[in-house]
Amino acid sequence: MSGWWHDPILQDAFLAGAAAAVGCALLSVMSYAHRLAFLSVSASHASFAGAGLAAWLQWPLLPTAAASSVVLAVALAWWPAERVRDEAATGALFAGGMALGAVFLAHAHTQTGFVALLFGDLLALSPAERAWLFAGTAFVAAGFVLLGRAWWRLAVDPEAAEATGEPVRALRVLLHLWFGAGVVLAVKAVGIVLATAMLTLPAATAVRISRGLWSLALGACLSALFGLALGLALAWGWNWPVGPAIALALVALWLASVLGAPKRTSPAA
Repeated sequence: MSGWWHDPILQDAFLAGAAAAVGCALLSVMSYAHRLAFLSVSASHASFAGAGLAAWLQWPLLPTAAASSVVLAVALAWWPAERVRDEAATGALFAGGMALGAVFLAHAHTQTGFVALLFGDLLALSPAERAWLFAGTAFVAAGFVLLGRAWWRLAVDPEAAEATGEPVRALRVLLHLWFGAGVVLAVKAVGIVLATAMLTLPAATAVRISRGLWSLALGACLSALFGLALGLALAWGWNWPVGPAIALALVALWLASVLGAPKRTSPAA
């Protein structure tokens, strides 16, 4: 299966996918620390509403999809927890986003490309989409470098963070905004349906051999890149669709980490 690297189409897919993989790996660190798996599911599926709206109104797809993810993620950050459980709000917004996307799509002039949106399309990226992937990764990396340590402290001990005067509410809203904006990276790599794999598994795989924020970030990036390479090799060797192949590779790596090192590491400053 190593011969895939000599295929120029898969070479281009790997370079674009590597940008998405690094960005998603950094997102997965905060997904692990703050238990944002529900948010990853909801925000990725909310992007379908933006994609349907873009198809209906003939707007740019990726910016509109990213905007819809950001709106949902920030809405969840501001949601009054005393009125309804986070899980209920997440489920309602997730279902609503998908349903709204289907309604918009029914009125669109064309529905071409939406299967690729559901399951990824690294092999058919336009120059504009490549630019968006690299810009999105740069945004995610910048947010991680600037605010990652503060978000990590908030995850470790939110009461202590609030007691020391940190702007807990603002940090949480910024975290959700950052996460929602970055979700589009996973959507382009493996699609809306499988985006959770890239947004949760890299850090979940690396956490068993990591100590602290930066080692976890490095391990998550390496895990995501290896999963990307393995997925492309599976797609090339066995004629699998690329998005599902990458998702299955990430699942396999996570299972190997669980079976090989069962001891779990807790977030540490």
